[in-house]
Amino acid sequence: MIDFELIKKVFLLLKERNIKLITAESLTGGLIASEFTKIPGSSEVLWGGYVVYTPQAKISLLGIEPAIIDSFGVVSLQTVEAMTFGAIKKFFDSSCGNESVISIAVSGAAGPSSLEGNPPGTVCVSAAFFYWKTFDSEKLNYSQVLKKEDLVFKTNTYVFSGSRDEVREQTLNKAFLHVLSLIERTAVPVGNCRNFKC
Repeated sequence: MIDFELIKKVFLLLKERNIKLITAESLTGGLIASEFTKIPGSSEVLWGGYVVYTPQAKISLLGIEPAIIDSFGVVSLQTVEAMTFGAIKKFFDSSCGNESVISIAVSGAAGPSSLEGNPPGTVCVSAAFFYWKTFDSEKLNYSQVLKKEDLVFKTNTYVFSGSRDEVREQTLNKAFLHVLSLIERTAVPVGNCRNFKC
């Protein structure tokens, strides 16, 4: 069951702190962005989303290195972290504003079949946070300077049970819990967001 109260809580916190949200979805096929946009005013927070169902889409749309997928598979912590990072890089390639941003990415085996040897219900979830104030905005060329180590990640593998739709809904809930975890770690001003612990 989708936890809509959790989604609303995440929305309000993102809006309050002026943080944009980007989604990069594989097994959920756009469900995360779709549920988020049920909230009136969600356009103030949601910058956009990617549905990257195939390896080729992940490479072409998010700029993931093919070697990551070849080495670790699409259901891997490495791939979902690359998806979150790729989504944020695309954001900065397209944006002239100085804005903080969180991206979320999910990839896994929704079932009923296994995927790359992973049993049905195996899902990798990642959220990444970039806090723009850690950079000198007058000197920063985002597309060239932004590096993975400039982001804070929360990434885990889960094994859910239930039907295909139930797995996808549980994935959505976990994705927003990852976002919430990162938001809560920005509650007090700090000198550098890389000091956050997730």
